[in-house]
Amino acid sequence: MAFLSRMHAKGVSGAVARNRVSALAFNFKLRSWTDSTKHFLVGQLLKGWRRKDSHSDNRRPISFQLLASLIKATRVICDSTYETALISAAFGVAFFGAMRVSEILPSALNKADGLRPSVWFVGHSYIYWAARRAELCPGGRSLGFTDLDVIWRGTRGLIWSQVLPEVGRIARGASSPTVVVIHAGGNDLASFPLAELLTLMRSDMDKFPSFFSAMRIVLSEVIPRLVWWGARELNAMERSRRTLNQ
Repeated sequence: MAFLSRMHAKGVSGAVARNRVSALAFNFKLRSWTDSTKHFLVGQLLKGWRRKDSHSDNRRPISFQLLASLIKATRVICDSTYETALISAAFGVAFFGAMRVSEILPSALNKADGLRPSVWFVGHSYIYWAARRAELCPGGRSLGFTDLDVIWRGTRGLIWSQVLPEVGRIARGASSPTVVVIHAGGNDLASFPLAELLTLMRSDMDKFPSFFSAMRIVLSEVIPRLVWWGARELNAMERSRRTLNQ
């Protein structure tokens, strides 16, 4: 609450405040700490902040001088001459055509940290063994793709509460993902109340866009099993599995 009060006193906008609170929530999740950002008062303060911030856009348009400065900066920011020329051309076309840069770039490549798309596979033993199997195929772990990065992170025995921290660890050494394929949740069904598991999954899924705005999430269905370790009744597990997949 004191953190929110200080931001409000400094004139921070509601959107920036929500992003910073989301970052705190992500950090709490990584460290397995109690998430105080979910407190009722915090939510109400952010809602009121958003209503208070409703005002007209007062940003200044880009001038020709500012365009020249932006193009000059690409020589320092971009990794290659090709990327510098590409971004400079995009800025020029957007300026003289009165367009947004996002309107002339494919949505899958509109990322802040580069133009090369990437796909992450995160999950339990199914992902682990899929990666091992991919190594034996002609396309290898990249699945035959040459124009994108494929990252496998399969952990045998992984439970849902480990998914977000695992994604955070991948993000420390990789560019922002274009697509994240998640196969998890099955190992939780026998040891976690279904209602609580669904709440946790929805909460985590809502956090992803705060960190990777251009990302698409593909949530793989929980696969039927002949044996559910720790379960007392197979039929009950099958009903829970179907409910979770819905």
